[in-house]
Amino acid sequence: MWSVSLIAGGLYGADDMAGGYREDSYAQGETTASGHAYHFMYWNRIDIFIYFSHQRVTVPPVVWCNAAHRHGVKVLGTIITEWEGGAADNIRLLNGPSDAVAGLTPTADGKVRESEFNSFYADRLVAIAKYYGFDGWFINIESDVPPSHVNKMIEFVRYLTKACHASIPGSLVIWYDSIDISDGKIRYQNALTKQNKPFFDGSYFCFCIVLCGVVWMC
Repeated sequence: MWSVSLIAGGLYGADDMAGGYREDSYAQGETTASGHAYHFMYWNRIDIFIYFSHQRVTVPPVVWCNAAHRHGVKVLGTIITEWEGGAADNIRLLNGPSDAVAGLTPTADGKVRESEFNSFYADRLVAIAKYYGFDGWFINIESDVPPSHVNKMIEFVRYLTKACHASIPGSLVIWYDSIDISDGKIRYQNALTKQNKPFFDGSYFCFCIVLCGVVWMC
């Protein structure tokens, strides 16, 4: 399914092809005998292309990046958490792999403050985007976040946005409207409200309003 959306004065396109891309997910293109890879013909009609799949982290292949950049279109990878395993991965994303990783501040007794956001994975996401030559990330969190970690998720979005901007000129981070900050539950607002505004403040913002395959964004 294609969605075409307005954001920040531009138009973006994203494709959720049968739960994710198949043959053309390889770094140098598709490998099927048919030779028929998925392709997009209307680059001149969009400003941003989101390479979307249902893997935790989806890196746009170089062939898609080259095609998009040739036409002046930015390309975003996807970060997604969903279903049963997604909730645990949300915590891992925000806490880092261990308390020993840099990014957390020890207290006087040498312990780490549990309330602090750990930038370990955010820093790696910035490094991945820079290394592979794409322009930022689409954040699609569709598993609940514990109330104790809601502020960490807000900080993650803000940190990732600032770090991408600092490392990749012209980069973008887009947040998909999903988390209600009052309790961390998935609750699509379909509007800018006090339940989602902190994410709006930290990044570009995607509302979940779907009409005939078209998603309107702010």
